[in-house]
Amino acid sequence: MRAIFGLLVFVSAVCCLPIEVDLDEAKADVEQNGGRIWVLLVAGSNGWYNYRHQADICHAYHILTKKHGISPRNVVTMMYNDIAYNEQNPDQGVIINALDGPNLYYGIMIDYELDHVTPEIFLHVLTGNSAAVFGKGSGKVIKSTSKDYVFVNFVDHGASGLIAFPDGELHKSDLMQTLAAMRQGNVVERSMEREKEVRRMFACKRGEGTCTFIILNEEKSKY
Repeated sequence: MRAIFGLLVFVSAVCCLPIEVDLDEAKADVEQNGGRIWVLLVAGSNGWYNYRHQADICHAYHILTKKHGISPRNVVTMMYNDIAYNEQNPDQGVIINALDGPNLYYGIMIDYELDHVTPEIFLHVLTGNSAAVFGKGSGKVIKSTSKDYVFVNFVDHGASGLIAFPDGELHKSDLMQTLAAMRQGNVVERSMEREKEVRRMFACKRGEGTCTFIILNEEKSKY
């Protein structure tokens, strides 16, 4: 078993690295080596005032599945799902991320919502722990191998050393421990090694103290 854990980073728009470049490289690699691209999309907030977080995740879902052709079967989506039919939403059943833009809520598959958007379920999904999420949401997890790419897109608030969820926080130490186990291929008693992981984060303080989850030098907060 190889101990190599390749990192390919999708950075935020302010860093001027287009998402298409990295996805094209990943797609070419998996086509050549028989691997797959897995996606974990997470909006870690709730409430109407955090509208943008779920809108961003809905947008990412459509871009990845429609524009880039990633199978919805390989996409896991976590969002509280309290925006589309929120009483403050003047367009019931509609989520947009641009003025007069299309309804991004239409066609999106949400695997974990409401009380199932937690740090624990996030880590279980990431590590492929099906038993731990049995009976919760869709039960879908990431079953990646050393030939695969895993793209994690997390959008929410954060602080030094943590990222926030609707009811709870994911701390740097817990994430580091999980990623270390994934590198060693000793996750949930499976011997598969996660070789390539892609991470993209929009969160306050995302460049400060959040360790290997964020490979960014800029420290601007996103409000």
